[in-house]
Amino acid sequence: MKPFFPNTRFSLPLEPRKQELGSRVRAIVDASNGRRKHTSLSAAALALVVCFLCVNLVSCAAVRADSGASSDTLSHAVQSEPTPSQPKPTETVPVSEPEPAAPERPRDSILKVLTGEGEAHYHYTILGRTTDEYLDISEIAASIFAEGEPAREYGRITRFAVVDLDGNGVNEAVLEIYVGEWPAEYEILHLYNGEVRYYSLVPKAFAEPKADGTFYWMDAAYRGGWSRIIAFHEDSFELEKDDFLYDDYDFDTGTASYYIDHQPVSKAAYNKVEEEQWNKPDVEWHDFAGADFSEYFD
Repeated sequence: MKPFFPNTRFSLPLEPRKQELGSRVRAIVDASNGRRKHTSLSAAALALVVCFLCVNLVSCAAVRADSGASSDTLSHAVQSEPTPSQPKPTETVPVSEPEPAAPERPRDSILKVLTGEGEAHYHYTILGRTTDEYLDISEIAASIFAEGEPAREYGRITRFAVVDLDGNGVNEAVLEIYVGEWPAEYEILHLYNGEVRYYSLVPKAFAEPKADGTFYWMDAAYRGGWSRIIAFHEDSFELEKDDFLYDDYDFDTGTASYYIDHQPVSKAAYNKVEEEQWNKPDVEWHDFAGADFSEYFD
């Protein structure tokens, strides 16, 4: 249906040339409308492509980040956990060598015997009977008598003293053993070659002991004087009697000789030196029962 145009003076029919011109104009307008429609479709398609690419890029970045974290974790795990062919390293802790034990002091060894924690070597020969055994402190008093002797059960330690008998700066312990009301024997505890040993003295050979380690002795021939122990041996000891102060009585002639430092002297000179010896401080005796022995060795 052809459009109706009112026939007015403003709507004059077009001339043929004008009609051709009008057709071209309409064609241009129609072409322009078609381009716009095509351009809109192209822009929409391009936008979709861009969105798709952006999503892929974000996904790839996330995957790469996860992959990097997993790779680091795996690498750390591989470094931390040893493979079967590579044993797990262990931390080397330096081990200090134990220090060698200090040798036991004489006081400690003697204290062990006095307190009953140790034994001492007892070697003694009298009247053809030799005793060689290890005895603790509770056995030494009875050991001075032979088996079966009645006096054996009456022996007891009454007192003890701590004194340096041989002058070497180390104290010995002296035990006074009574039988009944009288001293029967003295036992010296001395550390010899790492072993505590008993050394025995009868009362007349260990009379009036002094704090400096000297004492009065008398032998079987009634020769006596002041002396001290100058050396301990394995089963005996050595006295300084011939080089110190002693007198010698001759029963055949009824005369006495006096000596100081192995040199003969007059009785007056001897008596003067002997008086000085008597006036020296006595050794300090302590009751054995219930004693704290360590108190006297400090």
